[in-house]
Amino acid sequence: MKTIYIMTVIGGILKWFIYQPGREWFLVVDALLCSGVWVGMAVVVSALVADQIDHDENINNVRREGIFVSLQNWIISIAGAVAVISSGLTLNLIGFEALQGAAQTEMSILSMRMILVLGTVMSAVGGYMLIKRYTPHPSNPS
Repeated sequence: MKTIYIMTVIGGILKWFIYQPGREWFLVVDALLCSGVWVGMAVVVSALVADQIDHDENINNVRREGIFVSLQNWIISIAGAVAVISSGLTLNLIGFEALQGAAQTEMSILSMRMILVLGTVMSAVGGYMLIKRYTPHPSNPS
């Protein structure tokens, strides 16, 4: 997961250079470097949650996987809702006008590129810092 976050940071920085007119073929680089985080979130994070479920059972002698899984799904749902709402508000804030199509102001295009780069990099760095603090729990020997 750490490697995936490092790749995403590199991809986030490269977005500044990729998302420019005439560089459509470079979108493949963006996909290669930044799509791994979605697989990691779906697969690796679920494995980490399963590890925490087992650790919780070892400590409390009770299986409570339903609580953990429902909390994970609730967080994912809330994050998706916040992302949709904040993206619309952000586009309005930077002066993006959908009716203008590709004829946006230079400032709104620059703002979108900055948000794209900084959002990707900051999210990946935050995820990296969290996963760096994660310590797997030893399994129950019984």
